[in-house]
Formats: sequence, structure tokens, C-alpha cells
Amino acid sequence: MKKFFALAVCLLLIGTGAFAEWAVGGGLLTGTSHSGGRFDIMVPNFTGPGFYPTGADWESTNRRFGGFVFFDMGFLEANMGFSRVTYEGVNRYRMLNSQQADSWDYSETIFHIGLDVKYPFNLGNGTFRIFPTVGADHNQVFANDHHDGDAFLWVRTGAGLDVFLTQRIFIRWVFTWGWDLSDKEVLQIPNDMILEKDGTNGSQIRLSVGYTL
Repeated sequence: MKKFFALAVCLLLIGTGAFAEWAVGGGLLTGTSHSGGRFDIMVPNFTGPGFYPTGADWESTNRRFGGFVFFDMGFLEANMGFSRVTYEGVNRYRMLNSQQADSWDYSETIFHIGLDVKYPFNLGNGTFRIFPTVGADHNQVFANDHHDGDAFLWVRTGAGLDVFLTQRIFIRWVFTWGWDLSDKEVLQIPNDMILEKDGTNGSQIRLSVGYTL
């Protein structure tokens, strides 16, 4: 967290000193990501009647919708906002002689702050501007019973398009694909259980209106 913000401050200082065309704006974001993994209970036999679960494979589809504001410095864009994420998943249990499955869902509210590096190209006498982009955003979870207080670091890469309606007002569309760097791990849980998380990745679309200062 501290390293991310230190890097953000350094890049902001470089950007503000090097580029004069700034813009501000805001809009909506939406995205879909997928995650999965497995957990194994290290007990080879069951006791009593019925079957003892020996583990499960799980996967989920995560949908995100929210709003954000941005500050553009030409080759850098800082943004922050709030969004609501809904998780819908299924657990497929590995039993000794059969398989069972159940579904689950929950949602959480996330605050994010991000920084993107981009390289714009003007087209059509400045009416259109396209740019590749790469960046990272820190996501802080709150108002959730499952992960309240958790934090996630995403890296994203993609491309964007600015369409200028006037000399100063423009519409910005950005598509990115990202990876959650904090969501790939192996955890040793008490009671002889091992949880493996394959990671989370997915797409995000941001649509906004901006004003050139």
C-alpha cells in the first residue's frame, strides 16, 4: 500500500512537471471478472454414516458497477471512485463416491484509487485521440461481512478513445483487462485444510465525460 502510493506520487510529480494539457472529468465504470480455486481436507477417511467431504473446487463470476472521477495530465491519469461488486459462485464438492454442488452469492462496496500511464495519438485534426494504457489501482473493501477491511491490488492494460465534442469537452471510453495480484496464493488453514486460489482476472470499461483545462 505505502509503496503503491509512493510510486503514484513520484509519477504525478513527473507528469505535472512535463505536460501542460490537463483535464478533469468523471463517469461510470463496469466490469466482469472470474476467480476460482480449490480446497482440500487432509483426512483420508470418514467416520459415521454418510460421506466425508475430501475437498471442493470453486469458481465465481464477479460483476462490478460504480462511478469515478479522474484528473488527466496528458500522459498520466489519476482516478478514484466507489463501486459495488456482486459475486456469484459455485462449490463442487469431491466426495468419496459421488459429487455434490451448491451455489452462493454476496456483494461488497469498494473504494479504489488508481494511476494509469498512457500515450495519446491525435487523429482527425484533433477530433479523436486514441491511447494505449497500463496502470494499477488499489481497492479497499468495506461494508461487507466476508472481506470487510480487505485490500486488493490490480494491474490493468488496455486502450482508450477520446472524442472531442467541442474544443474542451470530450467523451472518453477506456477498455482494460486486469489481474488481481493479491488473489493467487496457497493458505494453510487449521483443521488440516489447504486452500489454493488460482487468481482473479477480467475486463473493465470506463465511460466518462471530461473537460480540458
